[in-house]
Amino acid sequence: VPGKSGTAAGFGGAPRYDQNDALVLSQQPTMAAGAYSISAWVYLRGGLLFNFTAGTIVRRGVMAYGYRLEVDGRAPRFSANGRNGVVNVASPDDLPLETWVHVAVTSDPVANETRLYVGGVVSATAPSAPEPSDPKGALMVGGRLNQQTLHGRVDEVRIYTRALSQAEITALAGE
Repeated sequence: VPGKSGTAAGFGGAPRYDQNDALVLSQQPTMAAGAYSISAWVYLRGGLLFNFTAGTIVRRGVMAYGYRLEVDGRAPRFSANGRNGVVNVASPDDLPLETWVHVAVTSDPVANETRLYVGGVVSATAPSAPEPSDPKGALMVGGRLNQQTLHGRVDEVRIYTRALSQAEITALAGE
């Protein structure tokens, strides 16, 4: 489907979810202990057929031990469960419909901070995310979250093994 740049992965094409609406990436960085960043462009579809309860943008691992960048309602949030704790950080604002929006999260254990960005601007913060329990687990784009799928598109997913700076996030959001 048309993306922010070139083509994108489209999800939730039918009102009923078929349980196969995700991309599983085989080549991916190992997210061991330390800093990391996740970045993606997201386009939520509108209309009467779409229920915005929750939808996965990017996730790694299972619900009990992993992380998820997702939308809850239409608000982005990041959740991570690991060996040494849990973190949840949620934006107070909804993403617009029918518009490409850059969403990113950075986790910096040195600064003890997880930052959620929307459109290149910090939207919410929380203490640093825990070390992933399964740093080599499957990385999925889209897919099911609590029986719901993301109704929209995801493009330009990027994963970094360091916490990007505010300037780097702003630059990505400006591309």
